[in-house]
Amino acid sequence: MFSSARSIIATLILSTIVVGTPPLAGSESWSDFFRDLFSIADYESIIEDECKLTEQLNRKDQLILGRLAAKNLIIERLSEKKISFFQAAACFHFIQKESNDLIELSDRNFKHLPKETQSAINLLQWTKPNSSLIESQKENYEQFKFEVEKAECEGIAINLPHPPPDLLANLMN
Repeated sequence: MFSSARSIIATLILSTIVVGTPPLAGSESWSDFFRDLFSIADYESIIEDECKLTEQLNRKDQLILGRLAAKNLIIERLSEKKISFFQAAACFHFIQKESNDLIELSDRNFKHLPKETQSAINLLQWTKPNSSLIESQKENYEQFKFEVEKAECEGIAINLPHPPPDLLANLMN
């Protein structure tokens, strides 16, 4: 009955015309089916674009995970009293400066402030849930919080020291 592949394809097309549905799932009409069928080059460019997007997302994932690990390391050193709140804020500022291609996740109300002050505010937000850290360094925390609030109200940059070199070396890796 079917002597060649051509007759099989013709029978398939005729049977789908009789039934009225396109032969490919996802094609809503025959015009969509034929447009999809003859646009193979477009599929190749779509696949390339998807691969590029996947690479970009993977890179951003790595940056976010690296930042999270760095921030956790800073908070850990702060809780061990190896660094001060001002040094921790300087480390946060360093992280923000080094990966500026990734949007910083901070409150939109602080976007008008200098980056140093934003970093100090981010540190306050990260230490807020850690009440044991705040209680262990109550005086230092209160002084730091006062300086940050003052800089925030005046809209100026808070004066931050250089981050500790040993911590910077860990943050760079």
